[in-house]
Amino acid sequence: MTLFDGGKLKPGIYKIQNIVGETYLDIREHNKELCCRPDFVLGGKGQWEILPLGSGYTIRRLEPGRPDQFCNVLSGSMDHDGRVAISVSTFPAAWRVEEVHDKHYMGYEYVRFFWGTSNLTWDLADYGSSNDRTPVHYKDNGIEGSQPCRVWKLTPVKLHAGFQPPILKADSPPEYRDKHE
Repeated sequence: MTLFDGGKLKPGIYKIQNIVGETYLDIREHNKELCCRPDFVLGGKGQWEILPLGSGYTIRRLEPGRPDQFCNVLSGSMDHDGRVAISVSTFPAAWRVEEVHDKHYMGYEYVRFFWGTSNLTWDLADYGSSNDRTPVHYKDNGIEGSQPCRVWKLTPVKLHAGFQPPILKADSPPEYRDKHE
């Protein structure tokens, strides 16, 4: 099954796994930064909804009883290795999701996540460590080239067939905006 249609990722709910660490995307509860954890630790959690937003996608953690937790950039500067932490917030951000076309990854749905139109991509620390709670940062993909620790496998949990994001206009009637915002 292909997750891309005409170069666009199909909207849906996914598990997101780093291919080097073979660990799954999660968040650190104390500081809301992204990390990766072994599947057995997550116990069925670790599901993310990816939906279109403008020319990109929002990536939202699904956890019942919690406020929206969208992937976003933690404010602050880059560390000494040129990395910035990725966190979650109630404010959505648009990420570029690119399918990886490489002979080493044939037969699977692999992607890279980029910050907008930049060359900054998600990077699992320590070259893809499999340790529990390994941080996920974004880093310039031009530094050290395209490392495998920047490649992610998407496993669909549920695809949203026929999903169309609402088109909102400033002059839309309030009752329409209230239902679609």
